[in-house]
Amino acid sequence: MTDAVPRIEFRGVSFAYPARPGGALPAPEPAETPALRDVSFALPAGVLAVVGGRNGAGKSTLALAANGTIPHLVRGTWGGEVLVNGVPPGTPRDRAHEIGVVFQDFEAHLVSSTVELEVAFPLENAGLDPAMQRERVRETLALVGLAGFEGRVPAELSGGEKQRLAIAAAIALEPAVLVLDEPLTDLDPLGKSQVLAVVGRLKAMGMTVLLVEHDPQAFLGADRLLVLDAGRLVFDGAPGALLRDPTRCRDLGLPAWPPAEVALALGVPVEDPAIDAVAAAIQARRPANPVSAGLAKGTILLSSSPLLEFAGLTSGYSGGAIVLHDISLSVRAGECVALLGQNGSGKTALAKHAVGLIRPRAGSLTVKGRPVRSWKLAELSRIVGYVFQNPDHQIFSDTVRDEISFGARNLGLAGAELEARVKESLEAVGLGGREEEDPFSLTKGERQRLAVASLLAYRPEAVIFDEPTTGLDAAEARRMMDFIATLNARGMTVLLITHAMWAAAEYASRIVVMAEGRIVMDGAAHDVFAREAELARLALSPPPAAALANRLGVRALGVAELAGVLEGRAP
Repeated sequence: MTDAVPRIEFRGVSFAYPARPGGALPAPEPAETPALRDVSFALPAGVLAVVGGRNGAGKSTLALAANGTIPHLVRGTWGGEVLVNGVPPGTPRDRAHEIGVVFQDFEAHLVSSTVELEVAFPLENAGLDPAMQRERVRETLALVGLAGFEGRVPAELSGGEKQRLAIAAAIALEPAVLVLDEPLTDLDPLGKSQVLAVVGRLKAMGMTVLLVEHDPQAFLGADRLLVLDAGRLVFDGAPGALLRDPTRCRDLGLPAWPPAEVALALGVPVEDPAIDAVAAAIQARRPANPVSAGLAKGTILLSSSPLLEFAGLTSGYSGGAIVLHDISLSVRAGECVALLGQNGSGKTALAKHAVGLIRPRAGSLTVKGRPVRSWKLAELSRIVGYVFQNPDHQIFSDTVRDEISFGARNLGLAGAELEARVKESLEAVGLGGREEEDPFSLTKGERQRLAVASLLAYRPEAVIFDEPTTGLDAAEARRMMDFIATLNARGMTVLLITHAMWAAAEYASRIVVMAEGRIVMDGAAHDVFAREAELARLALSPPPAAALANRLGVRALGVAELAGVLEGRAP
C-alpha cells in the first residue's frame, strides 16, 4: 500500500432496508426508502472527518456500512463498494484489525468485568500472546486517559469514562480507521472534551477517524465535513466553508453556527467561523461600538411564594454516600430554571427529591408550603411531573391513547373527561389524531413529546425535563425547546436539567450550577454566562452566542439579542 491509497473509500454506495428488517440490527432509517444513495468519498491517513445531517439522513447507515455490518449482517438492497486500505472489507470480525467502530449506544459494547479485560478481549480473540496483550492494554488505556483504571468495573464508570473505554477496546488492535457514531450525545461538557481530546490524539498518530455528530462545535476541529441529506452526500469540504453560511446549514438540517449568524445579521463578512475570529471581524468593522460599555441585564420575575423550597437539604441514595450537601433553593411558580453541572454533580438527585423519589436525610423540602413527607406520591404527581432523559424508560403502552391515559386514569379520571384530556394533551404536543399509533413507531422527538403529553393529561403545575434535547437533531431540539417555552408561557413551572448550554441560555431565565452535590452559582442567565472564567473552572462554558458577546464586551444570550445589542436596538 502507498500513501496514495485512501484509508477508507466509499464508491457509489447505495443501500435500502427491506420493508421488514431481517438483519441482526434494527434499521435506523425508515424501511423501503434508500438510506444511502450513490455516496462516494475517500479519506487519507490522519484525517478527522465529521459526518453531519438531520436525523434520518443516513449517518448511522453509513457507519454500519463502513465496517461491513452492512451488507454482511443487515439485509437490504446494496450497491457500490467500501474499501479499507484499498481492499473491500469482509465481515466486521474479519476486518476488526483494520477498522474499529463504536456505535451510539456505547454501553452495549462493554461486556467484561473489568476495564483491563474489556480492552484485552479483542486482543485475545485476535490471538496475541499474553505479554503483548498486557503491553497493548497498558498503552491503549494511557492513550484514552484511563491509566490506573485497570481493575475498575465498567458499569461503575462515568458516561465519559465508559465512552473512552469503548474507544479503547475499538482501537486496541490498532486499526487504520475508527468510526464513532454520535459519541458525544449523552455526555456532559467535561466528558465531551475528554472524548474529543482522545480523537485528536488518535488523529495525530495517523489514524483516520469518521465521527458522526450533531454539535457544530465538533465540526470546527475537523479536517473534512461530510453532510448527508436524504441519503445523499450533499457537502464534502472544509467545515468553515459551510459553518460561515448559516442559511445553507439550515437548509441541510444542520444547526446554524451562532457567531456566523450574528456576523450575517450585522453585514460583517466572515472567513474563519471560530469565535475569536468572528469577534475580531466584528470589532474591526465596529471599533467604536456605542453599546459596548452598557450591559444588557437579565431579570427574574418571581411570584410571591415558592412552589418548591429546599432548606439546608442533605441527602444520598439508600445505603450510599451523601450526594447533596446543604442545598437551599427556592423555585417559584412560573419560573423556568436550568440546572447545569457535570454528571455526578447532583442535578438528577435534586430533581428526584421534588417528585418524592428520594427523601432527604437532613434539612427540609416543602412543596406548595407543605413538607414533602406529608404528600402521598399520587398527590405529589399532580403537582410535579418528571420527563426522563430517555422517553423509552417511561413509555410502555401499545397505543398512544393508552400511554397518555394511563397516569390520568390512575388518578381517577374516566369516561368523557379522560377522553377530553387525551385529546387536549395530544393537541398540545402536536400529535393530534395519532391516538391509535404504536408509541415506538414514533421518532425520538415525538416520543419525547408523548412522554410530556402523558403528564399534561393530569395537568401538573410543574414539570422537570431531564436532558430533553439529547439525541435530537437541530430542528427537533429547537422544536422541543419551543414547546417547553410554550408550556412555561402558559404558567407551568419548568425545571430543566441539561448539558445543552444554548438551551439553558435561550430558554431559562435563571441558571443554577451544581458541583459535587452543592449549588455553586445561582442567578439570571445573563449574569451566569458572563462569568466565563468561573464556568471554565467547573469544566463548563457559555454557548457560542454568549461567548461571542463576552468577547465583545456585552451581555447577550442568543443571536437576535446579540445582534440587537451591537446595533443599538437592545437595552
